[in-house]
Amino acid sequence: MSEDTQVTKDVNEEPTEIPSEDDGTGLLSRVRVQFPGGCRMSWRNAVSQWMRGGRPVEEMLHVPDAGWGNVVYVVTYPKDNK
Repeated sequence: MSEDTQVTKDVNEEPTEIPSEDDGTGLLSRVRVQFPGGCRMSWRNAVSQWMRGGRPVEEMLHVPDAGWGNVVYVVTYPKDNK
């Protein structure tokens, strides 16, 4: 089932909603349309409060165990693309 994922370039900015695919995965190409150069997404772990990085597999972002939920995901860029 498709659901919108809240994505932003910076935690202090308003997020953009990006739809996931019907199987729950997210396409990195959809993220790159809104955030050119982005290579993955990270989010704040609710328990540890540390940022966690998601790793795309074949240009797909797999849904976290708890679902995309109301979490705001932050686009991560390659170090040479800041």
